[in-house]
This record gives sequence, structure tokens and C-alpha cells, in this order.
Amino acid sequence: MAVGVNKYIEDGFQLDYLGDRPNDGFYSLGTLDDRYTGSTALFNNTPIDDTQFSKVGGGTFDLYSIDLAKLDGSSFGDVTFTRDGGHSQTFTSDGLSITETFLFDANFLGSSAVTWTQSLSALDFHQFDNINVDVSPVPIPAAAFMFAPALLGFLRLYRKTKITAV
Repeated sequence: MAVGVNKYIEDGFQLDYLGDRPNDGFYSLGTLDDRYTGSTALFNNTPIDDTQFSKVGGGTFDLYSIDLAKLDGSSFGDVTFTRDGGHSQTFTSDGLSITETFLFDANFLGSSAVTWTQSLSALDFHQFDNINVDVSPVPIPAAAFMFAPALLGFLRLYRKTKITAV
């Protein structure tokens, strides 16, 4: 990944750098970097600027978990995630492993956008990776099921008519 990208898109989802320093958004450490944690995770390169996660083109999704790691491989300060400008949840590193998986509570189901802020101190930056989501299903109107018997009957009649005409 190129350095200083303000938007990253993968699998129908996007990460947006919401800071005011163009072309200084997301970075990724390569395998030769001494701060590499074993994954090509991203990090927001600007202190106290926001990252936003959303579905490309809008819509809702269920957010289940995220992997976070400190750039130097130890621990990082609190990271607070906020759903749609309302409910928030804060994660704190225990420093026991390089990468930690954090689980979101049920209030992050049906999210349309989730934001979080990079730490003020560059020494406390965190990487993020493996964002586990599920797209919320689009409900089928109850009336749609009333048409199924009529459609099946029409198909049987069509097939029967076609067979007898041969």
C-alpha cells in the first residue's frame, strides 16, 4: 500500500482519513520495518485525527471485532470507537501480546459509520487490522411471500402447456 493514502477500500468497505492534512492519512509498515507486527495493518499517521469505517455507498453493517497493535509491538493507550456519532466503546491494551482482538458490544450492530481517533502522541500510535463485519440483511416484505404460490402455479401451468404443445 502507498503511504499517505486518505481512503482505503476493501471488500465493499472503506476507511476514510478525516484529518485536515491531505496525503498524510493511512500508512502501513512493511515486513522489513522493525515495528512490523506480523501483519500489514494500517495506522492513521496524524495525531488526534479521526478514522472512519463505513460501507462503500452507504448502508448498515454489524461490527463484531477489530485487531489493534502498537507500532512498536508492546501496548497502546485507550482507543474509543463511536458508532454513528452516538454510542461509544473504549478498548485498552493489556500489553501481553503484539496484536490484540477486541470485541464490540451489541450496540455496534446496524452501524452506518464508526469513527475512532489516533492518539495524541506518535509514541502511542496503534495499528488496526482484521475488521470483522457482517452486512445487515435487507428485510423482505411480508407481502412478497403471498405471491409465491401464484408464481409457482403460473410456472406449472406454463410448463404443462409447453409440454402438451410438443
